[in-house]
Amino acid sequence: MISAQRLSSRRRKSVTTMLRAYAQARMHVILKYETSAVRWYGGWRKWRAHVNSVTCEKVVACCCRRNAAEIKLDRKNEGDATHYVRVCGSARSYSSNADSRAASPIYSKLEQERSQTRVLNDVLLSALRGKASVMGSLRALESSRARYDSYTLGFCVRLLRQVPPDEMDSRQRLLFAVRALRRARLHGVRPNSHVLSHLMPLAKPLRKVNIVLAAFNLVPRRDALVLPLITSKALISFYSMCGRPDLMVHAFYDSLRIHGAEVDADAFTRVLLGFLAVHDALSARQVWQVLRAPPFCSVVQPDVALLNCGAWVCSSGSELPIADEARWILDQFSVLQTLPSPRVANLLLSSFVHAGEFEAAREHMRLIYETFGYRLQQRHVQHYIPECVRRGADDELLPLAHELARAMRLQLLGSDEREAMRLLRAYLKHLYCAVSEQPQRLDATHAAEAALAVFLYDDSISASYVVYLAAAGGRLDDALRIANLCHTQYAPNMGMMHAFAYDALAEQCAHSARVVDLLHMLFGSSTQPTCGGSGDESARIEIHPHEPHPTSMTSLDGEQQHDRAVPSGESELGKQEAPSTALSGAMVKVPDTASHALDAKAGAAAKLVETFSRLGRLDLCDEVYSRCVEQDALSMEVSTAYMYALGMAQPPRAEEAIAQFHALQTKHGGSLDVVVFSALGSVVTNAVAQGAMNVSLAAEILSQMELHLCSMPDMRAHYEKLLDQMADAPVGAPWRASLERELKDAEYKIEGFTKLDQKVAQLRALLSHQADPHSADDVSMLPNTNTTSKPSETDTETT
Repeated sequence: MISAQRLSSRRRKSVTTMLRAYAQARMHVILKYETSAVRWYGGWRKWRAHVNSVTCEKVVACCCRRNAAEIKLDRKNEGDATHYVRVCGSARSYSSNADSRAASPIYSKLEQERSQTRVLNDVLLSALRGKASVMGSLRALESSRARYDSYTLGFCVRLLRQVPPDEMDSRQRLLFAVRALRRARLHGVRPNSHVLSHLMPLAKPLRKVNIVLAAFNLVPRRDALVLPLITSKALISFYSMCGRPDLMVHAFYDSLRIHGAEVDADAFTRVLLGFLAVHDALSARQVWQVLRAPPFCSVVQPDVALLNCGAWVCSSGSELPIADEARWILDQFSVLQTLPSPRVANLLLSSFVHAGEFEAAREHMRLIYETFGYRLQQRHVQHYIPECVRRGADDELLPLAHELARAMRLQLLGSDEREAMRLLRAYLKHLYCAVSEQPQRLDATHAAEAALAVFLYDDSISASYVVYLAAAGGRLDDALRIANLCHTQYAPNMGMMHAFAYDALAEQCAHSARVVDLLHMLFGSSTQPTCGGSGDESARIEIHPHEPHPTSMTSLDGEQQHDRAVPSGESELGKQEAPSTALSGAMVKVPDTASHALDAKAGAAAKLVETFSRLGRLDLCDEVYSRCVEQDALSMEVSTAYMYALGMAQPPRAEEAIAQFHALQTKHGGSLDVVVFSALGSVVTNAVAQGAMNVSLAAEILSQMELHLCSMPDMRAHYEKLLDQMADAPVGAPWRASLERELKDAEYKIEGFTKLDQKVAQLRALLSHQADPHSADDVSMLPNTNTTSKPSETDTETT
């Protein structure tokens, strides 16, 4: 290859003189030699020449004296038509007159090819203007032997975007465009930014990033360095949709380098949407920082789409001063005289919460439901609660109650009533935890006021939290009023409260001498409890059935049982855990509403017996048990709780406790579950240790407990069988949920049998020691007779 640099200096000067003398129009000169030819590039690149056809002929005459040459002339002012001039043999002299040029075979072929290309471009242009068939024009293009120019390639990709989907699918259109690009490259035509802009929509449905990258690399370097802003933005969107954030960010920063301050808000919006689509919050925050820094902070005029992206960026983390950014976004919405959408308004609320500015968050809540008239979405409001706990700012939970109450009165809390109920449950649960846990993080009185302010829904789970907080905060009248509504007015249809609510209510009533009011509330007496001003009938809350009875009052075989008893000196309020969901701790509803009311009453009575027993008030236990007998609400769980209270009293009333067990045997026969025998084991062990029961009776009861333990191997075999069925069940099988429930029941029963086995071994060791006081065997298993007022482990289990 011989370039222009290798020409002699004399020849170079003569060429330079001619190029400068005849410069009339832009033209690219490429001399291509076949066989023994010499290729010469260079004239216009080396000396920046602007020549016409006559100039090219004289360049050939001066530079190519001995070999054949092929000249490519690209005239932009004549539509970038491509012409070829072939000079054969020894070109020693040229005639410069017009007749000689017209008669030359070089120009005849040149004009013929140019006319073919022009005809083809006219056909494509007619199709673009709707004057011809699109498919017919594309078929003519594919069958034509005419050479392509830049117009041909541009018309082709534009026509492919107009092809109906039933004529050509996305893959066929893209393949046609690739063939056109390949053919244009063979003809020396490179794609420009216009072609690239129309190629991206063809590649977008198939996510063909490599084709666009190849076409971009074919763009001449001088054009690639000055891509129009609209093409740069199209590249950003294309890479974003194809999931290539690496290419997207390069295209974005290239546009910043090329266009500088001319980059508008749309370019920033496209790249932010790309990063948010792939959940790359860190890169999105970096782009947002570029926008908010000079010079773009004063040049770019934000629009609604950019502000929406900014709200998403601010709600995704706390690396930025997100509270200040959220305020700036709100100010820009005011400048644009438009309101943010409900989603954006709630995202800005999350920004204030993540920044720890809780007062600003509450002000923004008022702005949302009062000024904007939007709903407070549960998902974003609920971020407020754990953020307060995480930052140790539990006091900020109390003023939130006023905002929730106002939104509820305007019916703008949550997307529907169910979401609002979930939000209130979460809020009341955190208040309950802050009061019940040690050390206490919130004052019980203030927490009770906040809980009563938001309790506007007929929900037994929320009522459980409110009753507990009201009782712990000294608002016993309100606690009795809410419990009375749950038990008397809506008991047949509504689920009862959870165990911790009854425990707190019974304890406070016992300390305040209000047990009569509590018993009237529970057993449906016509006399209303003395609740002061808050016991007015007009203040009743309308409650509908939402949640069933707590499972903590349901046995595994369908019978009722009481919650676990707590040994003396331990507070059950600190041990009880609130349910995490609406269904946890809930009892299956019984179709018969009358029997459901009796079961609910019996479950609550069993919890009262347990609490009064823990407080050492056996007289109150007797009163509750007698009321259950009168109301025909005596169930297995009430009898078991009362038997346990009698056996663990000081001194133990062992005979009455055993009588209760025999009554249970008479009534229920062989359906007694492991919970009853576990409580019986604690009662007998405590009585024998304190000398309140003879050894022969204890040995008889021990034999019955051992007989009940004989069914333990069958339960273990059933458990193993359920494990095998669970392993074979497909993940999405409809019966898998029932298998999981059966498996949990079997695990609970096996755990109960294990504890019963331990108590049987303990009682056996105690009886052996009573028969042979000098025996040292199994001394470690004997109970501590000095502290046997309550057993050391739980006897009645919760489900």
